Amino acid sequence: MSPRFVLDPDELLDVTVPLSSSTPCWPGDQPFERKVTVDGGFVTSKLIMSSHSGTHLDAPAHLDDVFPGVSDVSPRQLVLPAILVEHPDSREPGIPEDLEGKALLFKTGGRKVFLTGKRAREIAEKGAYLVGTDAMTVDPPGSSNAHTALLGASVCILENLSLEKVEPGEYLLLCFPLRITGGDGAPARVFLHPLVEFRDSSRQKPGSSPR
Repeated sequence: MSPRFVLDPDELLDVTVPLSSSTPCWPGDQPFERKVTVDGGFVTSKLIMSSHSGTHLDAPAHLDDVFPGVSDVSPRQLVLPAILVEHPDSREPGIPEDLEGKALLFKTGGRKVFLTGKRAREIAEKGAYLVGTDAMTVDPPGSSNAHTALLGASVCILENLSLEKVEPGEYLLLCFPLRITGGDGAPARVFLHPLVEFRDSSRQKPGSSPR
């Protein structure tokens, strides 16, 4: 049986970068635009953006001829335990041992902390379901090896997280990308919640005491 976790809305940490005309985008990519229309007392907006605008999820389909697309990513890869690690310098980050079924998040604080293809393969081999970063990419400049290794192993990538106010530790990750059919990626609203496993006292054996 999969573990269950306590969720208190008041404890949620929103780690989503707001979308606006000032939101940074990848060089050559479509910047975010919002065109507002007011008609009959109602406001509607036309949104123009990339599938990788702001905080966004890279699905395996971000690689050509690889599946699934963002609409078919399993909820288990979007709502799951996460380990947030921080690195004080630009050396390649270390990897926790226990990553099976978890997300690994990197807090770089603007430092140039990236993954090599070898390190990305190690993360996938340890069973991680998702890798996230507060940077615009997990790859060093001029490389796509980490993307290829992770997405090729069906490990999703979450980029442009807002982590400056979040301390390293263990959390529950809740990631809600737009469900774009067959999409290579999608903007996402993302939350972290302190990791508290639910313990059902009614399931305890007679005579046992709660821990």
